[in-house]
Amino acid sequence: MDNSTDDMMAEVNEFIQEVNDATMILYAQLVCLTIAVYHILLFLNDEIRLVWSKKYNFTTVAYLFTRYSVPIQFILEIMLALWPQAATSLSTCNSLANGSNALQAIFLIGVRSLLSMRAYAISRTKWLAIILLGSTFLADIITFIVLIILFPGCLSLESTSGRGYGPVLIIGIAQEVLSIVTDTTSSMIFGLVSTL
Repeated sequence: MDNSTDDMMAEVNEFIQEVNDATMILYAQLVCLTIAVYHILLFLNDEIRLVWSKKYNFTTVAYLFTRYSVPIQFILEIMLALWPQAATSLSTCNSLANGSNALQAIFLIGVRSLLSMRAYAISRTKWLAIILLGSTFLADIITFIVLIILFPGCLSLESTSGRGYGPVLIIGIAQEVLSIVTDTTSSMIFGLVSTL
């Protein structure tokens, strides 16, 4: 009789831990979404003047797609966390997570590379600008790689081998902050060079 009670208590404790972990992931996604929306609002006036009011071409569409894909991705992830029936199995969830990681890697490397080349050209090859942008770009890429190596696949349905979800939250938020620092650094470089 005691064995069945202990087993039941262990299952209840495991369920409570999973709910706590899912709640932490949801809060982290909300924090990242808030930071991303704040960053968009911070530069919205310049963006309207420089992007939205111009004639649309491939570059404009690519910029807008990459600019707004991050908040859309967080909104979809939050919806998935609030509606767990969407991830019907671990394999489905892992496939979605791996696909999301692959797309994020393509966008991250592509967008950061274009920003770096643009800042390099606009800064008239000033080394300080190149070092600032290059270091934030490199840190952004490294945190993303660490995140997908340490926590591959679906975090909402699969255990993280006893490590807990704290590290993934810290690394994920750090990666989002580094993305914003990279964008802000490139914007500052554009502003400084245009005043010279």
